[in-house]
Amino acid sequence: MEIFKFTRMKKSLLFVLFCLFLIGPGFSQWQKAKLPASNDILSLAVNYSTNYVYAGSAGNGVYISADTGTSWQTANTGLPPNLNIWNILVQNRNVFISTDSGIYLTVNNGVSWEQAGMKGVRVKCLTIYNTGDSIFWYAGTDKGIYISKDNRLNWSLYALSGSGISTIFSWGIAIYAGMTDGGLEYSTDYRRIWKAADTGITTHTMVKSINYGLGWIPGAGDLWQNSPVIGTNSGVYIENSKGNWIKVNNGLGSDTVVNSIISMQDIGNSGFFPITYPILAGTGNGTGNVYQFNKSLRSYSWSALATGIDGSVNALAIYQNIIFAGGSGLWSLKSDLKYLYVLDSLGTLSASGDTASIKIFSNDSWWISTYQYDWLTFSPNQGTGNATITVTVAPNTTGGWRFGSAMINAINYILDFYQDGDTALGINTTPSANVNIYPVPVIDDMVISFPNQAGNARFAIFNLSGVELLASTLTGNTTKVNMRGLNPGVYILKIYSQNMCITRKIIKQ
Repeated sequence: MEIFKFTRMKKSLLFVLFCLFLIGPGFSQWQKAKLPASNDILSLAVNYSTNYVYAGSAGNGVYISADTGTSWQTANTGLPPNLNIWNILVQNRNVFISTDSGIYLTVNNGVSWEQAGMKGVRVKCLTIYNTGDSIFWYAGTDKGIYISKDNRLNWSLYALSGSGISTIFSWGIAIYAGMTDGGLEYSTDYRRIWKAADTGITTHTMVKSINYGLGWIPGAGDLWQNSPVIGTNSGVYIENSKGNWIKVNNGLGSDTVVNSIISMQDIGNSGFFPITYPILAGTGNGTGNVYQFNKSLRSYSWSALATGIDGSVNALAIYQNIIFAGGSGLWSLKSDLKYLYVLDSLGTLSASGDTASIKIFSNDSWWISTYQYDWLTFSPNQGTGNATITVTVAPNTTGGWRFGSAMINAINYILDFYQDGDTALGINTTPSANVNIYPVPVIDDMVISFPNQAGNARFAIFNLSGVELLASTLTGNTTKVNMRGLNPGVYILKIYSQNMCITRKIIKQ
């Protein structure tokens, strides 16, 4: 038997941390970073593949931190002098920046930069959309949106000619664009048909940031799970239906300038998976702070995380439990929230016969659910604090192979088990990073790209109660799955064969 594969394993670490955030914040005061020069910070991003934090400045290029914000260095080799960095886009280990002089790329953690398109053009924002058949690059400029269909080699004016673009965002099959003079539009055909998307938004409101969130608004009537969220010069709006928005400003004030919006779900790439999905908003027009969206069964409100920020907050980023806020300076805030993680290391996993052990570290309560698989048992299966859990596997009487899963605290973090015949219990450490599932979220069809898949691999889609909804065989290296019949929500995708089992969480819009 081969058993046991932890999903979302970070390549560069021996362990995967799983952090569960609670609704109530427990923060200390913001700490101001010592930057190489005194410049406003316009943009922030974290490269979770390398654990580097990038800060784009006004007039002095890029600052970079390799120690999660403890120290910062200038990283401008290959960049023109006195450059404004308006936007940072991370794609795997590659980092792209939008500047006054086009798009630049680093493939070596900021050691050097190279021109990557739109030379000499002021690019305010950049996004990518992968249709499964083609990859489109979109660049927002002072003169409209430009598009590249050949990996940034050639660009052409695409849409909204003559309009200044303040922000651009790819969401499902839609591309959203906020305009400098006010207004929000979207396109769903990847090409030239754009529609106004600002029903419910105050006239001439400038959209300054677009992101996505998971959760719901009490009293709004409908779930807003997986809906875009925008920050504007008059507060925050959440899309209730395509192009229709609800203002959610309780605790902010009707005229609060919101420059940046991020969701705590963004930290999933770094190995932390929140139990709730609050939104963070960076505010200010001269003075500001970072606010967190909190909700209960009957109400919601925004609350400031901490004090200590001097000036506006132009940009936000989050790495594990550290929040970065950029404005007239750069600040960081380390959370003191409840956590739970599982150590994924051969040094702490043991196996003999039909049992294995897992070590859990926590300062809060936890529990394990195994769906409908009665051949897997955990002792103990719930508790508070640190624990060593014994996993017991019932004898395999099928003579073939079988698979099962367990969830910790019923969300996000999944343990995969599979067994080949009656072989002894073992530990599988086969990597699964070569599997690519897109688009995110899924609208109609989901594409599974698995270049190195083993023979006779299959997939199955389950709801969060463990009920199998779809299943079939993978066809070649790329398989298209029709998900039109599934309701919007969160599902579990399994890919398995005789020598591997891979699990992914997928979102259906």
